[in-house]
Amino acid sequence: MLCRQSKADQLGGGQRGPVDARAQWTCLRPVRWLDESERPVAPVMEVVSICKANVPGLVTNHGHAFVRLIDCEGGVRPIGFFPDESTGIEPDDYPGLRMPGMLLLPDKYDRIAWNPLITRISLHREDFDRICGFVESLQNRRDEGSLSFDLLDRSCVGFVVRMARLAGVRVEAETWLTDFIGGESAPSRLTPASLARRIVPRSLYRLLFNLMLSAHGGFCTVSRQWQGETERYVLNQITGIRPVFSRLWEIWSRHVPFYHVRALREWQRAVELRGLDAYRIDEG
Repeated sequence: MLCRQSKADQLGGGQRGPVDARAQWTCLRPVRWLDESERPVAPVMEVVSICKANVPGLVTNHGHAFVRLIDCEGGVRPIGFFPDESTGIEPDDYPGLRMPGMLLLPDKYDRIAWNPLITRISLHREDFDRICGFVESLQNRRDEGSLSFDLLDRSCVGFVVRMARLAGVRVEAETWLTDFIGGESAPSRLTPASLARRIVPRSLYRLLFNLMLSAHGGFCTVSRQWQGETERYVLNQITGIRPVFSRLWEIWSRHVPFYHVRALREWQRAVELRGLDAYRIDEG
C-alpha cells in the first residue's frame, strides 16, 4: 500500500539506480542509416510493438512499444519511453505512482525482434521536423516534469499514442483490466473478459479501478532523478510532476486511461485489415 507522500519520498532508500547513457542525449540525431534501397520516399514514423509471448500479459511478458522516426536520407531515430531506473524504484509495484521517465535514444529494444508489429505513418517533411522538435523539447524540459511516467497513460504505449496523434493518427490502445481475464482468448468470442465488460457498469469499474490506484501511489509522486556521465552524476529534483489524483472526489469522477501493448497490437492488426485512413484524425 502506498497512500502517503512521505512514504513515497522514502522509496528506494534514496539510493541511485543505474543511469542509462542513452537517456542523456540533447539532439535527436539518427543512430543508424538504412541502405539506399530501403530509404523511404517521404519521412515516416514507425509504430513498433514487440512481445515475447503471442499475446501480451498484464504483468509478465507485457511487451514494449516505441517509435522510429526515419527521414528521406535513411536516418533512423528509434525513441522509446521508460521509467527512469536511476530512481531505484520498480513502478510495477506502484501502478498509480507518477515518477520521472526517460527517453532512450536508441530504444533498448530497437534491434530485438520479439514478434514485432510495425505500423508505418507517412509524414510531410515539415510535420517530421515538427515532431522531432517536440521530442527534443520534451527531453530538454525533463527537469520541469515533461517526462513524467506512470503505468497508465504515461507509459511506453502512452508515448506512442501521443506521437501518433502528432502525426494525425488515432491509436486505440486503451483497455480494461477485465480484458485480461481468460488469458489469450480471442476478443470476438464470448469470454470471461467480454462477460465482465457487459456485467460491470463502466462507472463501477472506474470507481474500483481508481480506488486500487489511490491505494498504490495514486496520490503520490517521486521527483528525484540522477543525471550525468560516469562518475559525474548529479541528483536533480524534478518539478512539475503531478499525481494521478489531487483530490478525493477525483476517485469517483476522473477517467484514468489505461494503455497497454495488448490493445496496441490489436489496433495494429486492425490497421492491417482496414488501412490507416480509418484512423486519421479529422483536422476540421
